[in-house]
Amino acid sequence: MFGLSFGELFIIGVVGLIVIGPERLPTVARTLGHLVGRAQRYVSDVKSDIQREMDMQEIAKIKDEMQSAVSDVKSSVEDTASALRNPVNALKEDLEKTGSSLRDSVSSHDERVAQSGRDNAVPDAVAASDSAANAALSPPAAVPSASDQKQANADSTVSRPENQA
Repeated sequence: MFGLSFGELFIIGVVGLIVIGPERLPTVARTLGHLVGRAQRYVSDVKSDIQREMDMQEIAKIKDEMQSAVSDVKSSVEDTASALRNPVNALKEDLEKTGSSLRDSVSSHDERVAQSGRDNAVPDAVAASDSAANAALSPPAAVPSASDQKQANADSTVSRPENQA
């Protein structure tokens, strides 16, 4: 820890034995051991605190990088969405224009048909009178003759059992 070799530690121990004496040396050594242990734990705690701070800084750095990446992805998605929205909006406008032109075309056609219907009101009446005249001139439907009627009456009496009795 301090860069002391075994020989140097031996010399320190001999000097301590001479200065402190053999009776108090074990208690001083025990106390010195406790103090060195506390110092080592303190140094270890400081190292772990420093390491935690460094880790927190790295985590904060990673967090900032992730937020930056998220904002980049978000802007990319928004750009892509707007790039897709523009053709869709153009197509929608084209469809609306086409729909309105078709509506205008249909309404003008309906107006023309209505106008021609008013103009053709007399020919329609003529066509109706023509159909009535054709109906009057056409031969009537087959009218049963008297013999056909007698046969039909005979068939109906034969088919009914109550009339046979």
